[in-house]
Amino acid sequence: MRRHRMGIAAVAVALVLLGALAQPALATGDAQRVGDTGVEGVTGGPSTTAGRMHPNLPPVTIGLCNTGYSRVSVATFSTRKQGRITLYCGDSTSGYVHIRSAWQGQWQKVLSAHRSRALWDDFMVSAARTALEHPASGYPRTVSGRSCYSAEVRLRSASGATLGILHPTVVVDSRREIVAAVPTGSAPNCSLR
Repeated sequence: MRRHRMGIAAVAVALVLLGALAQPALATGDAQRVGDTGVEGVTGGPSTTAGRMHPNLPPVTIGLCNTGYSRVSVATFSTRKQGRITLYCGDSTSGYVHIRSAWQGQWQKVLSAHRSRALWDDFMVSAARTALEHPASGYPRTVSGRSCYSAEVRLRSASGATLGILHPTVVVDSRREIVAAVPTGSAPNCSLR
């Protein structure tokens, strides 16, 4: 009997772990839960439906970025104009490491203003996904050989009320790699480096 219970417990644990690992990616444009308080979601794109945001960035990936692995893929996005775009760990001039050192404070400030405990980088990836996959009219724009994407991103409460609006700027180089992602307010800044 004890062996039977141990077997059932092992199967239950395995199913829970598989469920956590196999959670489907959210569709772009879905309202996403970004924290326990304050901001409950970001929406953008052609449609808005309810959904939950799961952490986008695995801690192991960020650990690899922290130890200097610049070519590790942090996130990928599908765009109509350029196809697949990748956010790599990068270095001091582009990618996740560059975004973190230059603009983490700005991403965190947006979340803090709305009392959200979400992680800045999960929020950044969600906003960047909206800008890349559902850019505003007239985007992407080419500036100095780079593509500049932007879109309106609405920060929503649990009840669906709009708490704020961003127009994040995402700059992509000719290799289809993200150089920068910034939570710009009313107007995108396509001159970012």
